Amino acid sequence: MATDYFILVYVAALGALQLAAAYSGLGGLMFLPGRRLSLVLGTALAVGAFAWFFASGERNIPDTEGGLDGNGQAGVFAAAAGAALVSGLVLSSLTNALRLPGKPLEIGLDGLNGATYLQALSGLVAEVSRSWRRQIQQYFSG
Repeated sequence: MATDYFILVYVAALGALQLAAAYSGLGGLMFLPGRRLSLVLGTALAVGAFAWFFASGERNIPDTEGGLDGNGQAGVFAAAAGAALVSGLVLSSLTNALRLPGKPLEIGLDGLNGATYLQALSGLVAEVSRSWRRQIQQYFSG
């Protein structure tokens, strides 16, 4: 039961991430090029996950008879959603690495319009490493 719930949340969360990326126009987070394709993919993942979960067996099982208790369900949900976020960021970065120029024009989520997550992260780390002395100099007298 816990494995099925993990798969449900993982796939549905990937679908929700694709829907959010497509709706916001964040090309660096989309698995497929184009907003319409990403909307279709996100919807298919979310709807398909729930259809599979509830059509594949009896799900109304009390925790005293082998179902998930509230604490276990919360833990599985957090793990699956976190795994979906990390794998979604990595997968979108790999699929878009050649298509996007790689130089984010803006800081924050808007930077993902023209760069993947890993490209934006590496650009941020490079900028911080270049300017950290200047940024902290005001806190020291020497």
